Amino acid sequence: APEPESNYRSPGGFKHPNPAASRYLYAPSSINMKAGQGYVSQKLVFTSVAYAPTDNFTLLFGTFTPFPPLISVFGGKTSFQISDNVSASIGGEAFILGMDQEIPLAIGFGSLTFGNEDKHFTVATGYGDGSFFDNGGIPLMFAGQWRSSAGVALITENWLIFDPVDLFGGNAGVSLAGHISSVAIRLVGRRDRGDGVSRGMRTRSGHPRTTWDLGFAAFTTRSTNYAYNDATGEQERSDFHSWETLGPLPWIDWTWHFGKGGNQ
Repeated sequence: APEPESNYRSPGGFKHPNPAASRYLYAPSSINMKAGQGYVSQKLVFTSVAYAPTDNFTLLFGTFTPFPPLISVFGGKTSFQISDNVSASIGGEAFILGMDQEIPLAIGFGSLTFGNEDKHFTVATGYGDGSFFDNGGIPLMFAGQWRSSAGVALITENWLIFDPVDLFGGNAGVSLAGHISSVAIRLVGRRDRGDGVSRGMRTRSGHPRTTWDLGFAAFTTRSTNYAYNDATGEQERSDFHSWETLGPLPWIDWTWHFGKGGNQ
């Protein structure tokens, strides 16, 4: 006899859920995982682990090279649903350099996500500081995810980084210090059978096991020029600047999702 199908349907009408509605390529959405769910992600040389101890809170740890770690990342996010299609979150991350305990970057953020697990858009901002910055930085992130079929989603994630001294000091027109652009295809895996699902039902309302992200990312930074002032005998900041771009570079990410879900 054929195996019975689950009666679960995602908001987009698919027979198994989107396992990665809580994240884009790096940045999170405000859609949280359920309690006990999490993932392990390998982005080239960067490994990250996320776990949700409750329905509204997620912990994050990441590292470039396992030991000794080149850079470690610790973070957390609290999410709450405002309405059926609007969620909000606040959180933060701290990057720790090697074994020296130096913090090149720490960031606090808030975000709003509009949509459902299959199709949503997020805008986020906050404040970052650390040895990486001269004056700190104000990021503006906007990202989108659209699940075009049960097994494929399209992702874009984009960052604008502003210098707060320029932004609030009368030089807003030249306050953009860098930006990141990315686009990818996400191949959505599924949890076919097992995990205690009665009668071998093929799908469940927990996360499928794996996803692959395949895409490109480009990184652009502004180089500030300085000129020598004969009158003061000091180097002074010039109104002229140049841009340096790295990429587009390939983006490859394999993620394994774990944790139980409930049948629907």
